[in-house]
Amino acid sequence: MQTQVQLYGCFKSDKRLSMEIYAEQLQHSLLSANMRVHYFTPKHALERFSGSRMLMRYLRYRHYARQIKRQKNASDVHHIVDHGYAHLHPSLGRGKSVITAHDLIPLLTWKKIIPSRSAVRRPHLNIHSLNFLQRFDAVLAPSVSTANDLEHYLGLSPTKVHVVSPVIADYFKPCSEQAVTEFKREHSIAHDVKTILITGREHYKNLETSLAVIKNLLSLGHNIKILRAGWADQYVEGLLSEHGLLGHVQSLFLPRHEDLALLYNSVDCLLFPSWYEGFGMPVAEALACGTPVVSSNAASLPEAGGELALSTEPDDVDGLTDLVLTCLNDEQHKAAISQQGERWATQFRAPNLSQKIIKAYQL
Repeated sequence: MQTQVQLYGCFKSDKRLSMEIYAEQLQHSLLSANMRVHYFTPKHALERFSGSRMLMRYLRYRHYARQIKRQKNASDVHHIVDHGYAHLHPSLGRGKSVITAHDLIPLLTWKKIIPSRSAVRRPHLNIHSLNFLQRFDAVLAPSVSTANDLEHYLGLSPTKVHVVSPVIADYFKPCSEQAVTEFKREHSIAHDVKTILITGREHYKNLETSLAVIKNLLSLGHNIKILRAGWADQYVEGLLSEHGLLGHVQSLFLPRHEDLALLYNSVDCLLFPSWYEGFGMPVAEALACGTPVVSSNAASLPEAGGELALSTEPDDVDGLTDLVLTCLNDEQHKAAISQQGERWATQFRAPNLSQKIIKAYQL
């Protein structure tokens, strides 16, 4: 008899694209293991007022639980895809209770383990939800690093925590030269200039160090183009101005996740010096596309990049600068990544992760 799995997602108004992608790829992995999967997304007409923090708190912490109870779902496994909704545990039906805990960023920022430019208040609601993790039969962590954090900071038993990395979608792979040429033309990306990709704006992404590295490279006279994945909002523009880089960085928002593969294929290097990651999807995705990566050696990033990603301390601007120059100029290194990157990513594909999920489900 097929195992029935009920997945519980986030409100659309949360605008958590990363969680939607995680849930989509998790479904793909479960279906490849011949399970029956139903994905539940909470809804409410008042979501159109999602700008109201108090309203969204009510929907997340009260209304969602009521929706689950009304379902009276009799699945074999109830899997909440985002640890921010761990407080829903008392509302789940019979069957195994499973949750994915992606990271502890708010908690570790508050504890000053992750640097932040501004003072951070105690994340009361985040801690409230995290306290429910002990009640689940199994907690999935995307990396050994995150599993260790869950055990160290929350006291979770190692027998409860299962390391299952996120699924890297099949479209992250080397693209045809024609497809890359068309993508570059569409987004005005020059063919004859070395291009570096940076990403993120959140404090733990360490955008300031990325910009310091870029400033270093420009001061050394290197002719480079900088792309940044994401919207150019007021905060980002302020940082660019602070570093004297207004006009040097092109922000690029791609509405379709699969277009990221073309972006990785269109650049010569991904620069990703995060202070902390639960896993580090961009690192694994870029390598899967055969694109050289420079990352920090913090938290889970060595797991995402292995020996293929060049790495150093997240605040080592000169060291990161040297590693970027290696990616841009060392033909032997570029050839090695092109040959080995896709093979490295095989471990993160759906068929290779389904058995780990089955083990975590204790089926």
